[in-house]
Amino acid sequence: MPDAERLARVLRAQQKDYNATLPKPLSLVFFSDAVEHVCRIARLLRQPRGSALLVGASGSGKQTLTRFAAWLGGFRCCQPNIRRGYSPADFRQELKVPSDLHGARTTCLCRPQASGCAWSSTAWCRAPGPV
Repeated sequence: MPDAERLARVLRAQQKDYNATLPKPLSLVFFSDAVEHVCRIARLLRQPRGSALLVGASGSGKQTLTRFAAWLGGFRCCQPNIRRGYSPADFRQELKVPSDLHGARTTCLCRPQASGCAWSSTAWCRAPGPV
């Protein structure tokens, strides 16, 4: 277990850097499952055209861990506002990279808009590059 404890310490240090650089701070507790999930998500993001569907109880940290793992890998996150009538053209428009982020790798977080649902899912995909 010393390696797992050392990895949790590294992630806590990275979380401090994340909180110092971004306007919305994270408050994560790196218990063993959370550490494993961050590592899995970060590994999947590094894969060419990596994507995943995370399913779990609402409020279990799927989006938070994904945002943190994306930041660790140098990705920017976008969260499209999916609504009725949402088209591929709308998605491409939301992916357009501002000039200051040109060339940044992008992770998109999409979640269904189901209200009152105890379970939710977060799907994310890695965009291939600037659109």
